[in-house]
Amino acid sequence: MWGGLDAGWLTRTNCNGDCGIAAVKSDTAAILTDTAEIGAAGAGLTALATQASVNTIDDLLDTELPALTTEVGKIPKSDGTSSWNATALAAIQGEANDALVAYDPPTNAELTTAQGVITALLPAALTGDGNMKVDVLAISGDTTAADRLEALMDGIIVAQVNDAGASTTSFVADGFTEATNDHFNGRLITFLTGALAGQQTAITDYVGATQTLTVTTLTEAPAENDFFIVH
Repeated sequence: MWGGLDAGWLTRTNCNGDCGIAAVKSDTAAILTDTAEIGAAGAGLTALATQASVNTIDDLLDTELPALTTEVGKIPKSDGTSSWNATALAAIQGEANDALVAYDPPTNAELTTAQGVITALLPAALTGDGNMKVDVLAISGDTTAADRLEALMDGIIVAQVNDAGASTTSFVADGFTEATNDHFNGRLITFLTGALAGQQTAITDYVGATQTLTVTTLTEAPAENDFFIVH
């Protein structure tokens, strides 16, 4: 312990140990370290934010965050509830109601009438695949032209090569029946498939018993099952 004496002097009395001197020294050293970090004339404080920066942060906390919270409140919840925003929900319901009021679906009577019209336009019988049969009654309004086209198509024979040993001038054909010799002499053949597709030649002889065609020389022999027309 320290006691007071005259003239402002202290005398040590009844003190064991350092009487807290070590703790005072430790605290003083820590203060000196912090002071050195701040630097002379407070130079170490220059790294702190300016007042303007502090004001910006304050505005963010006081104004921007509350505004953002309000906007986030308008976003629908992912849990499927409809109570996320009463104003927006009311607006959506209003638009939906307006759309339903404006929608004018056909009545049962109108649908029945339309069904009758469509049924009347369908032919009495459809094809095996359920398709409508279509007849070309006129070409550009000309019924005579349609009849002539029909006659032309009826006169065309679609046939196939039935001869694995066909040559460039002769081959057996099938897909039609004609027993009279020379029946097709002078008519033309146009190939539809195979290597000869698009090539045309003339028939110079026909044997009815075997349905063998002799033709003007082709560039190559037709293949088995090649399609052609006789016209």
